[in-house]
Amino acid sequence: MILKYYLTVEEARDTIQCVEWRKSKYRGIHIGVVSALGVYLLWDYIKNPDNFYQLVLLILLIGVLFYLSYGVDYTRRQRVRQLVKDKPIYQIELNDENIVCGMNNRKVSIEKARVLYTDKVLVIWLKREWFAIPRRVLGEDGEGMLYSILAQKKIPFLKILLH
Repeated sequence: MILKYYLTVEEARDTIQCVEWRKSKYRGIHIGVVSALGVYLLWDYIKNPDNFYQLVLLILLIGVLFYLSYGVDYTRRQRVRQLVKDKPIYQIELNDENIVCGMNNRKVSIEKARVLYTDKVLVIWLKREWFAIPRRVLGEDGEGMLYSILAQKKIPFLKILLH
């Protein structure tokens, strides 16, 4: 099955969120821990204002908190813009053993792949590479064929719920 496609902004956003799903899963916990540490440092600094280094640490902690709250979303938007810039045309070929991708027809084995999917996109994720395939390109027949190929290899599927 040979697929040629481009990614829309929504599909690129879903792809980036699928690729970063583990990081974003613990984001709320990280923000909570950093906030609690910041409150403790502020309370301790109010009790003992002579400790200048504690104030510097508190300012650095506030910077980390702002990055966790706003910087991650900003960098994600930048990556989405890079993916859809100039609407590049992607071409991949899926067969029973591997994925043939790129202009030089490089073959990538799908033995240890994982499939992450949303309502708009399927992401075949290998250790350091990922292939985003929009569902609009596959259609029902292509999606069924892709599921059967991946099911033969016992590749796990994981649905990503986006917020």
